[in-house]
Amino acid sequence: MIFGSILKKIPLKHGDKTVEYIQRIKSVNEGHEIVVPDFEILDVNNNELHVKQDYIRGDTLKSHKCYDRWDIHELIFLDCVCGYDDFGIMDYGWDNFILGKDDILYYVDLQAFQKCDTKKRAKQFEDKYIDREYNNCVHSTYHFNKRAQSINIERLKKWCGKEYQRQS
Repeated sequence: MIFGSILKKIPLKHGDKTVEYIQRIKSVNEGHEIVVPDFEILDVNNNELHVKQDYIRGDTLKSHKCYDRWDIHELIFLDCVCGYDDFGIMDYGWDNFILGKDDILYYVDLQAFQKCDTKKRAKQFEDKYIDREYNNCVHSTYHFNKRAQSINIERLKKWCGKEYQRQS
């Protein structure tokens, strides 16, 4: 659910390519189930890109409402890892995904879109999304069955590997 807008200052890490990449996001995100909130480039100033983006009210994946929902993890893999061609998401940090109050899953990090193939995205997904983020949640929460969650991590890795092979 859109609650208003926020202003972001994005460093031009890739020079003029940063502006090109951010402009390209709208076209590559069309038709995806995980939505990038609407945004507008305001200006470029002092090696920063100033962007106005819709603010989404909801919960990050680290929330107890999202953490153990298999459907969300599956959707992220299929839509973000397998769903893009040569340009897509490379940062799978759980704070970048917000389950909106409208039950739509949003991706809010504009800087994470860049040239990359499915194989590279799959590796990033496993390294950051599963190994780092999922494991951190398992070890930092006390209200989940840690053994069950460890089994889920392995299940998620196996499923992603099979799905990646099927998609290739």
